[in-house]
Amino acid sequence: MFELLAPALALSLLALGPAPGKTEAGVHAEARPEAAPGSIPASASGSASDAIENELEAVALETGDEVLDTTLSCGLRVLIARDASLPVAALVLSIEVGTTADPDALPGLVHALAYHLQQGNPELAPGEGIATAHDAGGLASMAVGLAQVRFESLIPVSELDAMLRVESQRLRAPNVGRELWLKSLSYARNDDDLRTLVPLPALAAAWGDPRIDHDGREVDARLGDLLDQSVGAQLSRLFDYRDATLVIVGPDDPKSLLARVTPLFAGLPAHPRAAPPELAPPAPSSDGPRVLPLPRQRGDSLLWAVPGTPNARAWAQVLCGTLNRQQRGEGDPPKARVRCIFAEDARRPALILRALGYDPETGPEPLIAARLERIAALAEVPGRPAAPAPPADAGSADPAQLEAGDPDQPEVGDAVLAALLEAQRVRLEGDIAFATRTPLDLATYLASATEITGAEGVTLRTRAEVLGLPTLGPDSSSAAAALVAAIPTLLDTRAAVLLVDPEQLPPPITSVTAKPDTDTDPGTNPAADPAAPAQNPAEPDTQEAP
Repeated sequence: MFELLAPALALSLLALGPAPGKTEAGVHAEARPEAAPGSIPASASGSASDAIENELEAVALETGDEVLDTTLSCGLRVLIARDASLPVAALVLSIEVGTTADPDALPGLVHALAYHLQQGNPELAPGEGIATAHDAGGLASMAVGLAQVRFESLIPVSELDAMLRVESQRLRAPNVGRELWLKSLSYARNDDDLRTLVPLPALAAAWGDPRIDHDGREVDARLGDLLDQSVGAQLSRLFDYRDATLVIVGPDDPKSLLARVTPLFAGLPAHPRAAPPELAPPAPSSDGPRVLPLPRQRGDSLLWAVPGTPNARAWAQVLCGTLNRQQRGEGDPPKARVRCIFAEDARRPALILRALGYDPETGPEPLIAARLERIAALAEVPGRPAAPAPPADAGSADPAQLEAGDPDQPEVGDAVLAALLEAQRVRLEGDIAFATRTPLDLATYLASATEITGAEGVTLRTRAEVLGLPTLGPDSSSAAAALVAAIPTLLDTRAAVLLVDPEQLPPPITSVTAKPDTDTDPGTNPAADPAAPAQNPAEPDTQEAP
């Protein structure tokens, strides 16, 4: 997997102007044509179909912060946002497929095929997508996850049409020659080893998906034996524009950009959009957390699958920050603490809670459940009493104290916990806004936006909605109520998996099986070290494996 370069480096490269091509030796098997077939110059933006023009005329941008959301006739979803801060444009083509789609007999197939989609087609020379960005001083990268593959680029706005042409051709009849396939396998083989915050068997158990439990970066020897026809058939099966989303962020007007994009995909057959991916985790069990025997686990951690939507991921991080700062409750042991880590992934994120100082006779689940219950009790939902009104002097509390908290001190009351939860909500809302301040970061974040079921035509959505910001809606009277509505299963320990070493005596609750694994537990995994890279540097509770 390529790692995204820092935005500052991207901008410095663009400031230097066009750079020499950085493609592999021998990548260009043929000269690039003088006029890119199918490209639409900016002056020809009015040549879009009458239907699209009529729809665009009915769309009125109100604030400039809206995101244009539509689906083309070929099934491709298009998201366009405006960012006029710099004369650059960011493109992300995301496909809702990942390493969980690997056949049992061909582990690593999706990872290798993603590299092979850089090898061109009858209209694109091998490596032309990368060269289009690099030759203009831009960036091109690729990310392969458990359930999403992304092709990302940052280019000067003058090269936007050339890059749009690349993405409109990338999934069409890719080259399948044996020499190119072996080269793609060599690229995949040279990737760094997979490191995860959560052991893959544990993540597979939390999501109830055994397909997660394998190394998606492995290059199995059987991949090299695939015939050209087999490679082509797998590409057609796994990578389709009906499962893809094209995200464009740049300084141009979104309506004019859509008029330039539409003709590039007009030659594809008309197909309905594929069904949105399944993003909900399994339902809670009936009798407590499931037990997963896994070597080298301490038996002090519960693991939850987090719904793979931007809003659920945001509220999970709000919950994580609150738990890390939550004070001791009445009846908690003197040294009792709960530590939280959010393992980021676009479609298969997870939440890890580790209990410290709990009663060994009862295990970690009662302590963690009590902490979650106090947060859930703040919500004004049927069956729960309303949280008491904050005291008169609550508004004068120091925000820094609410942000930091003191987990060693007993909790004063519901008002303090409610204020802490609201402080974390506001903090994370600002963190996401900061993390998406550059075009490429914004485009990458938008690539996992939740789809509107049954929507037709061109839709304008607020940026806060598409980004899934943890805002308080009209039906939410407090941060607690909004949190309970967004991620109810994360407040229920019956939806979690307890990680226990097979040599320990597990509690008498439901057990699930998994293959033996040598990963360390989430609390001591080297990738979970605070110094490890995080997706959002301003968010200490969130970490993502490289």
